[in-house]
Amino acid sequence: MKYAVVTGASTGIGRSIAQELAKAGWHVFGNVRKERDADDFKRDLGDMGTPLIFDVTDGVGVERAAAEVAAKVGKDGIDLLVNNAGVFVTGPLQYVDVEEFRRLLEVNTVSILRVTQAFLPLLGGSLPKRANPGRIINMSSIAGRFSTPFTGSYSASKFALESLSDAWRCELMVYGIDIVVIEPGMIYTPIWDKLDKQKAGRLANTAYAKAMTRMQEQLEKQDNRGLPPEAVSQLVVQIMRTRRPKTRYVVARGAPWNLIPLRWMSDRMRDRAVSASMGLS
Repeated sequence: MKYAVVTGASTGIGRSIAQELAKAGWHVFGNVRKERDADDFKRDLGDMGTPLIFDVTDGVGVERAAAEVAAKVGKDGIDLLVNNAGVFVTGPLQYVDVEEFRRLLEVNTVSILRVTQAFLPLLGGSLPKRANPGRIINMSSIAGRFSTPFTGSYSASKFALESLSDAWRCELMVYGIDIVVIEPGMIYTPIWDKLDKQKAGRLANTAYAKAMTRMQEQLEKQDNRGLPPEAVSQLVVQIMRTRRPKTRYVVARGAPWNLIPLRWMSDRMRDRAVSASMGLS
């Protein structure tokens, strides 16, 4: 039996990853925050799933969850940690609430350091070295490659995650633990249902009013054209069946071809193109 821990497994990509791994014969420990989500998770995965109720920003809760998993898997440890939990914040940086930004970084970046540190011993991140060390998959975003207007806060958290992943990938070679980054584009998940529809209204008397409204409209339209969460979860299973996976995978419609123009453009050229598309010029 192979064991995986997946954070943010209540809905969306995290739940889909848990389901796909369970179908592939894995036992999945899924992080949720509420009792009702734990009940849903257990009903969904049956004997192949164990819910873990904790908030990824709660250090005590994370340590307690790691101890609970250790007690159940024993000396064999776990084979996979998927750092998937995350939140999304939009808005021009001039008006972003500092505490909201702090919470964003805490969930999307700091918590990944916290969770990974707690579960590393179970992956083989200790001496003596484990014969078959586990693997870590960090859920980043295309926003971790390119920063665009009104998603700068979110991009900052994902740029930081990309940097952590690169450093960790080298550091953890001493244990044989590999780190793979997945960079989804637009995926149809409940995260878009949580967008603050009132934010555009609060910016009505600012220089960003029209552009913010346009961005909200674009996100809602793209939401309907987004890939299903299975596009990511099936990739996770594929990665775990691959002996030497790539360090990064982009999951988006048309990728990687639609990213090529952004790569060869200069910063100024890209700035003008993006700003013009949003009415900021």
